[in-house]
Amino acid sequence: MRQPSYPVYGITAVCYGDSKDHIVEVKAHASVSNAPNGPDGLVSEVLRLNRDEVVFWIKMGITFYTFTMQGNVATRGAKIELVEIGEETFLRTTPNKIRGDNLGNLPTYACMTQS
Repeated sequence: MRQPSYPVYGITAVCYGDSKDHIVEVKAHASVSNAPNGPDGLVSEVLRLNRDEVVFWIKMGITFYTFTMQGNVATRGAKIELVEIGEETFLRTTPNKIRGDNLGNLPTYACMTQS
């Protein structure tokens, strides 16, 4: 497992598996600010993280937010939370009990390891 360099990361795009309710991979960037109302910005090159890495990092105290991009400007969205239903863990911006990942309306992309 890679070691995170920053305490806050922004997810800018997602790759869903064949079922469309489970994220396989995300595109993430380190964020320059973790202040709730501070300046937003992404500082790292894109990191492709699989869902297990994101879940692990969140459990270890790393914070993830959705980020939208307009040109070179990144705007922070919602905090990403883990929601456990039965033995499954989901990545969600809303902590409801719907079985499936939901990171809002982030762009999707095709990744190499879809399941």
